[in-house]
Amino acid sequence: MKKTLICTALLLALSGILMSFGVRRGEAETVYEKSTSICLECIGIG
Repeated sequence: MKKTLICTALLLALSGILMSFGVRRGEAETVYEKSTSICLECIGIG
């Protein structure tokens, strides 16, 4: 039980660090732009 809790805490911390690194690099904006264009293509507008 204790190992699972430690593992979970480490994975959460690592994911937070990696997400903040991606946001600093501007990846969130890139992902948003790509997802918008994909959705418009699926609908048939773009």
